[in-house]
Amino acid sequence: MKFKLSERERWLLLITILVGAFYIFYSFLFTPLSSETASLSQKLNSLKLDLRVSEEKAQLLQNLEITPLERLRAKKGKEEQVIEALTYISREVSKLKLNLLSIRPRLQERVVDSAKAIYIDLTFVSKYNDIYKFMQALEKLPILILVDSMSMSKGAEARELNISLVLSVYY
Repeated sequence: MKFKLSERERWLLLITILVGAFYIFYSFLFTPLSSETASLSQKLNSLKLDLRVSEEKAQLLQNLEITPLERLRAKKGKEEQVIEALTYISREVSKLKLNLLSIRPRLQERVVDSAKAIYIDLTFVSKYNDIYKFMQALEKLPILILVDSMSMSKGAEARELNISLVLSVYY
């Protein structure tokens, strides 16, 4: 059975076949692959951020290892290290005039590779710029103090934040 199609009908049939092929390609190949690519790209960015944070922590710990840890441990005990860290922290808090609500060292210590860490819970109320300055001051201290966790909530007054920090002091 032969169909006799006019020139116009052949062109319409060709265009219909091309549009159908494009629709199948777009809906069954392109859309799923592009959504998977976007998902993988987002996951890659997240993993890159985790890697960068881990590399920074590793660099900080390597800088700590420059000074022999055994000599530091022989000089200072856990209590002396906590007192020294509290001194540095309180100096920065008073210098920046932060409204300190509580500061509480935890009793347990954790071994991290060849160093030991002591945790300090710190709660204060301040403005965002002062918090930023406090974080910069922590970085410049002569002992290694890292922020393990930080939570911020809106304060009672405008432009104030309630801050809860968990700091780890390495020795």
